[in-house]
Amino acid sequence: MKRFYRYLIWFNLSIVAFAAQSATDKLVWTPIAKQVCDKLAQASQLYSQGNTLKAKEAAYLEAYFKLYDPVLEVGTRFATSQQHVVAIENQFRALKTAMVPQPKESDKHNVQKISQQLCQAISQDAKALDDQHLPLDVYGTGQ
Repeated sequence: MKRFYRYLIWFNLSIVAFAAQSATDKLVWTPIAKQVCDKLAQASQLYSQGNTLKAKEAAYLEAYFKLYDPVLEVGTRFATSQQHVVAIENQFRALKTAMVPQPKESDKHNVQKISQQLCQAISQDAKALDDQHLPLDVYGTGQ
């Protein structure tokens, strides 16, 4: 009978350990980074089509203010430094500034290059956050 209870306890603990491991293996930051990258790609495409206003909206309002600033910036600041976050913010500003009206081919290429570099940096940060198993609520505020 003792053996049965030991087995039962071991089995229950194994299930709890497996569930805990599964929870920490989930990617929480990378999908948000992908959303930012998708918006940056959309902005680059809109800009190459000559729609500067919509491109700026996609890059700055949607990618930065709706996705990066309220979520990824917090985690990145927590895991790296304020200096790193400022560098990312400066890249967003550079992207917005590069989107001039009536773009030439060189302008379009520059916007695409900045978008790709920004996406790569944000994706690397998100991967690092996921590798550290940091929750979205890194400060434990419940928000």
